[in-house]
Formats: sequence, structure tokens, C-alpha cells
Amino acid sequence: MLLYLVNRFFLKRLEIDGPLCRLIQWHLNDFLGEIVFLCYVNILVKAGGYQRIVKLPSILLVVLMTCIAWEYIIPFFIKYSTTDIKDCFAYLLGGITYWLIQQAETP
Repeated sequence: MLLYLVNRFFLKRLEIDGPLCRLIQWHLNDFLGEIVFLCYVNILVKAGGYQRIVKLPSILLVVLMTCIAWEYIIPFFIKYSTTDIKDCFAYLLGGITYWLIQQAETP
């Protein structure tokens, strides 16, 4: 969450240009957001009495739904929202990172 806040309120306001800077400014929050979103989904799933989402196929399904929702449906309703396939790749990397974290925590 700290990385998100640093990117949102500090890094995005820097006037530095370059591919790495643009990657961080434009896609870091999508990467981090997917990790946080999967945590939130698991809180809701667990509260509903279901098993947490920890298997890669289930995580990838959530990533796919995130991509479809934010990149293809939401732009119809929010004028400043645009479709960017690179965001879907950031969601995918976030989902895989979440899965790797889950694997590291499982004994």
C-alpha cells in the first residue's frame, strides 16, 4: 500500500521522462492494485464461508475479469477511462505475484 501511495502522490508528479519512469508511473498501481484486489476478494470469499482463492487458474480467472471490467466495460461509463492492454499485462503480473506470495506462505 505504501508503494501505491508513493507512486500516486509522488512519482506520478515528477517531470522525469523515460521508458522505466513511464512504466512505473502508468502501470505500477495496476500491478499493485491487482494484488490488493485479490486480497480483498479473498476477504469477501472467506467471510462468505468459501475457500480462499489460492490456485493459479482461479487467480487468473479473477485477473481476466479485472481486465475485462476495467479495460473494456468501465470506459463506456467513465469518460476519462481508456482501454490499455498494458494494464491487463500489469494485472496479470500482479496476479502471478500474488500467487507466488501464496506459494511462499504455504508450508
